[in-house]
Amino acid sequence: MTIQRDSVLFGPRIAYPRGGLIDAIVDGHATTRPDAAALRYRGEAVTYRQLIQNADRAAATLHDLGVRRGDVVAVRYPTSPAMIAALLGILKCGAAYAAIPMDWPRPRREQLLEKARVRVYVTAEADGGRNAVTPEALSGGATAPPPARAGLPSARSTMPSGGDGSVAS
Repeated sequence: MTIQRDSVLFGPRIAYPRGGLIDAIVDGHATTRPDAAALRYRGEAVTYRQLIQNADRAAATLHDLGVRRGDVVAVRYPTSPAMIAALLGILKCGAAYAAIPMDWPRPRREQLLEKARVRVYVTAEADGGRNAVTPEALSGGATAPPPARAGLPSARSTMPSGGDGSVAS
């Protein structure tokens, strides 16, 4: 397999401030190169403009669903442009995300959802629960952006740990 120079693995190298927020860095890059490819997925390119528009809609929808700074949003969805926009939308709300691996059994997922006190669960599962929403629904939802989060501390993503199947407390 040959990796092309224009692939995401060799994407643009940009300087960013230490401690900068990921979503703010992506937003900043989008203002300078809105029509550049932000993502390449299955032969299709998603521009920074499209990514930011979808992330802003996701953030607005999450805000409408009650997601606020410091909340945790669980994400269990195959990698796709919609999932990346959802992650950026979560960060734009000042929330953190807990990534749930696709191969985790239901009891293990339920344990994480309970321990992390998840506000919203981003998943395609029909039985995701009352706070479940799909990434596609997020990026096609509300149009008003959430309140600006200038000066807010950086939200962090969380990855469940514990090789024995436990979830870190």
